[in-house]
Amino acid sequence: MMKYLSDIEWWKHLATNVGGVLTAILGFLSILNLHFDWFSPGSIDAFTAIIIAIGTLFVGSFSTIVNTYLTKHSKEKEK
Repeated sequence: MMKYLSDIEWWKHLATNVGGVLTAILGFLSILNLHFDWFSPGSIDAFTAIIIAIGTLFVGSFSTIVNTYLTKHSKEKEK
């Protein structure tokens, strides 16, 4: 699981998939003539941007921790 979480491409694909599902739900609700002020294309774009930002933060933090010899494996690898 950690292999996927430390890959920025995985986060981009996740954001794309979530954005696609939310857009499909928005279209479905629009066909049924159900409208919500807070559920719009702008809010979907903002939500996918948040997912990408969290992924970037996680990947950057993870690589910093792994590469600054804070883990036992990194210390042993240096020797």
